[in-house]
Amino acid sequence: MVISEKKESSVIESDTTEDAETEYDIVRALQKTEHLTHTYENGLVLGVRLEGVTGTRGVHLDIVHILDLRKAEFGKTNLAMRAAVLESMNRSLESLLEDVGLNDFLEERTFITAWGRVRIPTIGSAKHNSRSMIHETRTVYVIVKDTKPSTDFSWLTETKRVVTPDEFALVRITDTKSLLTNLQKQIASEKWKILERGFRDSWLGIIFSSIILVGIGSIVGVLLVNNGNVALPIFAIIGGVLLGGYFLSSSRRHLSDFREMVCVEEQKLSEMSDKTRIEESVLENMDSMRLLGDLNFVVSPLMAKAGNALSDLDLDGAVSFACSVMDECMRLSSADLSKLEGSFIGGDEGIAKFVGLFGDLGAEEYETDLALAYVALTGYTISPISAEEVITHIATLNNALYHIGALRPDIKEIIDDLLNSRAGMEAVEYLNEELSKPEEPIPEPSLPSKKQEEATIEDKEDSSEELDALKEFITGSDCSTKSDEEEKDFVEMDDISTTGSDIVSRRTNGRISGDEKTE
Repeated sequence: MVISEKKESSVIESDTTEDAETEYDIVRALQKTEHLTHTYENGLVLGVRLEGVTGTRGVHLDIVHILDLRKAEFGKTNLAMRAAVLESMNRSLESLLEDVGLNDFLEERTFITAWGRVRIPTIGSAKHNSRSMIHETRTVYVIVKDTKPSTDFSWLTETKRVVTPDEFALVRITDTKSLLTNLQKQIASEKWKILERGFRDSWLGIIFSSIILVGIGSIVGVLLVNNGNVALPIFAIIGGVLLGGYFLSSSRRHLSDFREMVCVEEQKLSEMSDKTRIEESVLENMDSMRLLGDLNFVVSPLMAKAGNALSDLDLDGAVSFACSVMDECMRLSSADLSKLEGSFIGGDEGIAKFVGLFGDLGAEEYETDLALAYVALTGYTISPISAEEVITHIATLNNALYHIGALRPDIKEIIDDLLNSRAGMEAVEYLNEELSKPEEPIPEPSLPSKKQEEATIEDKEDSSEELDALKEFITGSDCSTKSDEEEKDFVEMDDISTTGSDIVSRRTNGRISGDEKTE
């Protein structure tokens, strides 16, 4: 991922507002522990702190990377997060120091020996004319809002370093103390004596070896003039061979020991911090990160041009740039087409490659919308579509590219603003059209006619008869001949408390009396 060149000042002015406290609480916590800070636009924070290591001629370069999930701006897939984070955290030391303004103090000291050059990274001091060897550690913290997420961050840092803003300051102080203590145990101060011995023996070996050349030259001179003794030059050659060989051998052994000690120190410091973890994650995701990097490099400018064309109401240009984006996606796609043969996109190789790229990078939910966008935009010259459809398909492409981490956040924000502005303009135009139309007269309410009143009365009578019939079926009595007032006088408490058994016995008695009348 490309990191914006826009830098934020390492000195943050005090602000008592709640928003400012939320935005810079992590930065202020680092500054209180004497870290130089730099905040990136994608939500990452860099902190660098220098502290001398007593008795080692070295300085501890404490590099802290903070992934603030409250403000993180990168794709939504796990791969997009890894690409954005690892690309930034795995940069060279010089690049990181440049972000905090310390690159001018960085210098690589070189010692020339008979066995090659010995390079030592050093950093100087603004107050003293001295330099110290750099002992680098890189530590990563993940800041969450309230509770620890279920997402696994073991590829980036330890579980204890996934903290809330309130926990960060305490955890950071504890880690700093323990890291410095362990670092002092791992750094060997005797390596400098070994380097000095190797450097000295190297030049002594060169000097004594040069005696061999002097002796050979003397012998040649004696033989040419045919006058003199060759014994002395021969002894000089033998002495040069013995002494030169001894010192050169000693030099090689001491320089090898020095290099090995430095490598062991760097390896232990890397394992103590998160540097080894970061390097291993980069190796595991190298191919995907390279793919996203290539996509980002090509696609972001094209999407920016498509957005500019939309802002100028140039639909043809916008569609052309969007098609170029899809062509680049197909060119870089390595999707397995055999897996897509059974799906609705498997019949067209172009759609399969285009949509398959997003599927491989974790954006399966966009499959249908991307397929529709591909068909509509690539066929625009033959079958033009409306401006609203063009905007919809470009918005789909914009969101899908950002989702997989192939689009810079600032480009997505620009396109989103353009699309929102376009939608706002259309809404205003629609309202203006509606307001410009003549007002239609509101019809006056009319009274119902006599026929409608008679029909309403008949409906009410029919409903009343149906209710009376239902009551008669349930109670076995005729309720239709009594008025409301008569019913109120006729009803007694005994009738209200009538049970199902009373109704059954009443019906039974009625049947018996009916049979007697028949007889």
